[in-house]
Amino acid sequence: MRTTMFRLFASSLFTFLLIARARAENPVCIIGSGPSGLSAAYDLEAKNKSVIIFEKQATVGGKCQAVYDSASDSSIFHPLGALFFTNDTYTQTRKIIDLVGQPIAFDLGTDEYIYSVVNGSISAAANVSTAEQLLIVEEIYRYIALWELEFGNNSGLGVGYTGGVPDGLTVTTEAWLEENSFEILPAIFIAGTAGFGYGDIRKTPILYMLQYFQPDIIEAFVGLVESHIIDFHAVFEKFSKYIEGTIKLSSPVTKIDRSGEYPIVTYTSGNSTETQECSDLILAFPPTESALKSAGLDMTVNETDIFSPVLTTNYFCGAVNMSSGVVDQMFYRSQSALSLTPPPGYGEPILYLKMFNDSDIVTTWSWGEENQTVTLAEAEDLLVSTMAKVNRAPTAPISANEPLTAADIVDFWEPVDYFPHFTSAQLADGVYEKFDALQGVNHTYFASGLNGFEDVEFAVRAGQYIVSTYF
Repeated sequence: MRTTMFRLFASSLFTFLLIARARAENPVCIIGSGPSGLSAAYDLEAKNKSVIIFEKQATVGGKCQAVYDSASDSSIFHPLGALFFTNDTYTQTRKIIDLVGQPIAFDLGTDEYIYSVVNGSISAAANVSTAEQLLIVEEIYRYIALWELEFGNNSGLGVGYTGGVPDGLTVTTEAWLEENSFEILPAIFIAGTAGFGYGDIRKTPILYMLQYFQPDIIEAFVGLVESHIIDFHAVFEKFSKYIEGTIKLSSPVTKIDRSGEYPIVTYTSGNSTETQECSDLILAFPPTESALKSAGLDMTVNETDIFSPVLTTNYFCGAVNMSSGVVDQMFYRSQSALSLTPPPGYGEPILYLKMFNDSDIVTTWSWGEENQTVTLAEAEDLLVSTMAKVNRAPTAPISANEPLTAADIVDFWEPVDYFPHFTSAQLADGVYEKFDALQGVNHTYFASGLNGFEDVEFAVRAGQYIVSTYF
């Protein structure tokens, strides 16, 4: 009798251990193959944890995409999104760049052309007087001193904002600049925010701008340090090859079931629907309410409370065939982005850049207000009508414009849920402490630009932070 009971007990224990082991061996499921997702996967595998990545797009890289003149020659690229980095700020990204061996395309100077979206005029940016140069340098270094005092020396203000956000950093960017008596810096901030989709300084909390305008970044905007142009899509395409786990492209997740002990992901692949049990789940995309529901996440009350107010901005990237007279490796900046007041956010092209003299494709960036609805079609129509006004060499008269139509648009897209962020009131209410408390609940973790800031470096750091802190 005892022998029989022992055998039953041993059999049950063995079965239990097998199930537990099987569950423990389930991979960490990562949804999203942008910088956050790939960085998390790479670091998890370094800890001998298995991973599987689900990506709804047909290629990795998230918001780091590009257009190429030739499928066989990737050296001529046109970035649809991020394009530059600096050495001091992009420390973790630089490690990836060095790992994969992606070369720098060129270093971008500060000489620019200024164009009018109204009449199509183009002129070289005016030279800055000696007095203005001195004022700019004085303000830059006074800003860096304040940055170090209020932001850089606070270790809790890195990714995750685990130490909470001081009240002085919850105010709007405009209010902080005024409080600190900056005269020139607001124009630099506007040029750097509108051109790259980072909102309106009258609304965006200074916390995010201090994260964005790290000392060498603000120096790069005025030419005091070099900014390096690189094909970020190629960087992360190559980086993905260093990940041993499966990356399922064109495989949108449609349901996330967290009702059991471990999460179960349902996804589509081709014409089939598949499921995957996960040991843990990393959502490596901006956790807006719409994005989470699109992935089939049955949001908890706390998740709804934190993520439903997340704001994003309209931001569009394009690649346009233009006149061979467009000068390469120099920004063309909209006149509307050169003032102490942000430009209207109705989707107008704010910047364009011809990357290479050997190609007539020009990269464009268009900007809209936070949570304002500018459709892709509306922004594309505005792109065509604007670029048709400036389709010539900068020294040529307006009458020399070459015809430009919708057929000249090589690609045009809107990065989904760009620049996720909270409002000043939400920051003051301790939203990041609440966000941090969600990490790990129901085996679920969140890694994206919302953890720190929406750029490549802080997306990389977000993925690394989740792994180093919780795994």
